Amino acid sequence: MDCEQARDAVMNDERGRLDTGLRVALRAHVAGCADCQSFATQERALTELLSQKLPQFAAPLSLKRALKAPVQERRAARIDRTPAPSRQRWQWAGAIAFAACALVAVVMWRTQPGALAVVIELADEHVRVLGGAPLSQVTGGLHEVKPWFAGKLDFAPDVTFAGDADFSLVGGAVTQFFDHRAAVFVFHRRLHVISLFVMRAEHLSLPTEGKIRGFHYRYWTTGDEAMVAISDLNADELGAFCERFHSQ
Repeated sequence: MDCEQARDAVMNDERGRLDTGLRVALRAHVAGCADCQSFATQERALTELLSQKLPQFAAPLSLKRALKAPVQERRAARIDRTPAPSRQRWQWAGAIAFAACALVAVVMWRTQPGALAVVIELADEHVRVLGGAPLSQVTGGLHEVKPWFAGKLDFAPDVTFAGDADFSLVGGAVTQFFDHRAAVFVFHRRLHVISLFVMRAEHLSLPTEGKIRGFHYRYWTTGDEAMVAISDLNADELGAFCERFHSQ
C-alpha cells in the first residue's frame, strides 16, 4: 500500500467502509509512515468534530416498524398452541421472506442514499475543505491542479475555468464520495471558500440548487460529469461564480 492508497483508506475507514484486510494493511503502512500517520490523526480529529457538531439521522419509522413486524408475528405464533403444522410452516416462510425483504430495504437505504443524504455528505466534505486538508494534496492554478488528477480518477474533470480576480482557484484534491472518487477544485472569494465537486454523472442526482446547514449549493451536469459548487456565499454570489464558470 502506497501513501495515496493509504490516504484513501484512512478516509474510508473513518466512514466505516473499509474491510478487515485493507484495515490491517493500512495500519502496517501508517505505523511506518510519519506523513500518513499525521494525515490519519487529522482525519480522526475532524471526524470526531463532525460527529459532535452535525445532527444524527435515525432510520425512518416505517423501516423500524417493518423490521419489528416479523418478531411480533413469531411471538403471536408461540402463544397460539393449536396444532396446525401446515399453517405454521406458511407463517414461518412468510416471516422469513418478509425479513429478507426488510434486509434488502436496509441495504438499499444504506447504499443508495437519497438527495438529503447526498447533500449532507457534500456539506461534510466542504467542512473538510474548510479544515484545509484537501489543499495539502495540490495547490496552484488550473495548469497545476488539472494535470495533477491524471491517473487518480477514472475520468478527466471537464473544468476550464481558471479563476479570475473575483474567484481565484487555489488548489484541489481527490476525495471519496459514497464509495466513488470525486475531484475537488477549491476557489476563494475574498475570505469565502467554494468547493467544486466533480464526478461521473451516474453517481449523483440532486435538485439544481438548495441550502444545507447554512451552505448554498448549485448542481449541474456537463456531458457525463456532475458538478456541485457549495459555499457559505449567499445565493447570488454563488450564482455569479456558476455564471463565470459556464462562460469559459
